[in-house]
Amino acid sequence: MKKISIASWIVFVAALVWMRGQWELLNARKSLEARQGKLAAAQQIVEADRTALESARRDQEKETRAHSQMVKSVAGARRKLAEADPDGQWAAPPPSLPDWDSSSPYIWLRKDDLASVGAPGLNWSGKLSESGANLLGVDDESRVKLNQQVQSVLDEFHSQQNSNAVVTNTVPNGRTIDGPVVTVQIPASTEAGQALQGQITQILEQNLGSDRASLLTNSGANWLSGFSMQEPSVFAVLQHPNGTYYIYSKIGNDYHDSDGIPARDAYSEIPQNLLPFFTNVSPASAGGP
Repeated sequence: MKKISIASWIVFVAALVWMRGQWELLNARKSLEARQGKLAAAQQIVEADRTALESARRDQEKETRAHSQMVKSVAGARRKLAEADPDGQWAAPPPSLPDWDSSSPYIWLRKDDLASVGAPGLNWSGKLSESGANLLGVDDESRVKLNQQVQSVLDEFHSQQNSNAVVTNTVPNGRTIDGPVVTVQIPASTEAGQALQGQITQILEQNLGSDRASLLTNSGANWLSGFSMQEPSVFAVLQHPNGTYYIYSKIGNDYHDSDGIPARDAYSEIPQNLLPFFTNVSPASAGGP
């Protein structure tokens, strides 16, 4: 009876051990299955990410090809535009100033910078040159109209001056005279000169606007102020026996004299409105127009 009990106990213990092993095995299987499930889910995520990455890569390649094609198309369009309109490729302003493009025949410049480097002005006869008009964006028709209006008021002013001119045959600085000489003294006309400045400024503003008019009046300030000097102006022309000329001019406190001037150059040195006074020594017959 005792032996049966021991045997039963051994069987019972063995059964317990086996059941515990089975339980642990079952738990291990469950844990393995859970981990396998997580692994499968992770693999699915990885695969989805790989698929998305591959799709993004294909999209990127497609966009890169499209961008490359667009760049080529733009370059081709620019070449065609440059052939059809060479100046058109420089029409767009640079992203920032200053900007110097060695391949461009142009430079972008601020208006205040233009004034500081020397804006175009009216020349000594009161005319806006073609190059100056181009720089200021003035078409040829407007330039001709402007020059005619300025010339009209200048002619009237010079006519008044000439009517008061005093003509002598002496050289102002006591120079030795070896040929015919004519000296013309123009009395100061301060009020008339100031009125002329106002007329010219008004003509410029009416034709060009205040901005461009200011550029011209500022660059031509010395020329304009010469009309309202409080000192008389003097011009003298001496013709040497060899056909060359001595020319003297004094406007306000500034004077200029040159000697040995060829006839072909002397004509341009004499103010056009004063030419009638110098008929006896006029270089026009010796090479002027």
